[in-house]
Amino acid sequence: MTSTDDDARLLDPRALDPAELAAWERLSDHAATPNAFLDPAFVVPAATHLPGGDRARLLVAADGPRWRAVAVVVPGRPWRKVPLPALGTWSNDQQALATPLLDASDPAAAAQALVGAVRRTAPRARLLGLDEQAGTGPAAEALGSALSGAGWRHTRWRSTTRAALVRDQADEQTLAGVLAEPSRLRSKRRRLEREAGSLQVTDCSAPADADRGADVLLALEEGGWKGRAGTAMTQRPGEAAMLRELTRAAAVRGSLRLLLLEAGGAPVAAQLDLVAGDTWFHFKTAFDESRSATSPGRLLLTEVLRRFDAEGLVQFDACTVAEHPVMDRLLPHRRTIVESAATRGALATAVTRAARGARDVRDRRAAAAARAAGPAS
Repeated sequence: MTSTDDDARLLDPRALDPAELAAWERLSDHAATPNAFLDPAFVVPAATHLPGGDRARLLVAADGPRWRAVAVVVPGRPWRKVPLPALGTWSNDQQALATPLLDASDPAAAAQALVGAVRRTAPRARLLGLDEQAGTGPAAEALGSALSGAGWRHTRWRSTTRAALVRDQADEQTLAGVLAEPSRLRSKRRRLEREAGSLQVTDCSAPADADRGADVLLALEEGGWKGRAGTAMTQRPGEAAMLRELTRAAAVRGSLRLLLLEAGGAPVAAQLDLVAGDTWFHFKTAFDESRSATSPGRLLLTEVLRRFDAEGLVQFDACTVAEHPVMDRLLPHRRTIVESAATRGALATAVTRAARGARDVRDRRAAAAARAAGPAS
């Protein structure tokens, strides 16, 4: 199919009709590279409650009622302060991946349709800013080829890696090692049971239980270091409301994985994750810091990984920062996440690469200053 002007849509995710929402859900369920953070269960609550969400728009390439590709963008906003007319993907503090949804039946055609939609909805844009993109996989390959084929030039802005477990890259021994509970953790489990009572994992993933699970997680987070620092979700604009709405919507979608670890009937840890396609995305965790010596969060993570394995999913994405003290030691693989800019025209490319060069200089100077200052006393 050749795209026409009618195939490009720029929609407010908070104001979709039922047919549009259903088309989005179908695409999310069959995306070439799964992304729970572009599922409507995540995007609609985020756009509704988080600061700046009112400016987020769905860039849709559609074939009549069938949606072929979706990205979440912010029209009319500069990207990374580069002085060019730009269209950038929407990034928020709760999101861990912004890779567009491309129809898995033909990712190449879907990517071409999305690039065409960029041209039609933002004809003046000379820069397409791509935040939090999967560095490899079907969507990355298809989108890169479509942009190159349409004359856009690629500039990588930043790249990082984060911990992951990929089933088809792990032999049986490696997988068993990840899923096993080491002896030191078994000792902590016994200690926690002695101090607080028998342990039980409670699944709050169903719609009837999602509110309780969300409330427990928010309370545990507020009672810990984030609460003392003023950065808990209950203390930041819109975040608690976003989380509650997300858990309800994801529970209805069947994509919520919300587990509590309880000791003697009292919650000591909570983990909220999301599933899309063949991928389990870690999202939020919190634990009772008065029990930190017994590692309740790590004990719950063991159960989470076992459930990931039992579901037969392919990838567990930790969605953490690089060199995470727990996930990087536990999970054997790495997922590359990139920020990049696609530009149209030699001048736009030169401006973007000059801006990246200036950024690199600033980063090196800041790193040198930090080394010279030495460790904080």
